Amino acid sequence: VKGAGIVMSTVLLQALGMPLSVIPIIAAIWPVIDPAHTLLNNTSDIVGTAVIAKRLGKMDMSTYEQ
Repeated sequence: VKGAGIVMSTVLLQALGMPLSVIPIIAAIWPVIDPAHTLLNNTSDIVGTAVIAKRLGKMDMSTYEQ
C-alpha cells in the first residue's frame, strides 16, 4: 500500500515517545528511501528462503550451476 511506511513510522515514533514533528521530514524523503527499503526487504526474503531450501535439500542446484 503506497504511503503505508509513513503511517507505520508515525505509529512507531509515537510508541517510542519521539516527537511527531519529524513526520513531514520523513514524508519528504520517503520516495527516495522506499525503493531501497523494498529492495532490501525482497532480497532478504529471497536469501532466507534460499538458505532454508538448501538446508532442507529442496533446492535444485543445477539451476545455479549453469
